[in-house]
Amino acid sequence: MAPPLAVAVAVVAAATVAQAGLPAGQDVVAIAAFVMIGSLTVAGPVAAYLLAGERTARPLASAKEFTTAHSRVIMLMLFTVLGAKLIGNGPAGLTD
Repeated sequence: MAPPLAVAVAVVAAATVAQAGLPAGQDVVAIAAFVMIGSLTVAGPVAAYLLAGERTARPLASAKEFTTAHSRVIMLMLFTVLGAKLIGNGPAGLTD
């Protein structure tokens, strides 16, 4: 099951692409770019570990400890940004 943040980000991205009124080819490019950028959080550390091996173990462990310790603040900031974007887009959607 996808975490709530991933679902919220995907919904906002899909709504943004849908409201942009792009031609079909550009919609596909926008969605592909979103998927590629979103995949970097997983693919980046995996690629770093595969390329550099054990040298990345300590930095990756440190990043994991940081995100675990600060997960509430990280979630708060991300939801605040998403909420601000949705609130900002709201009035514009009413006038279209």
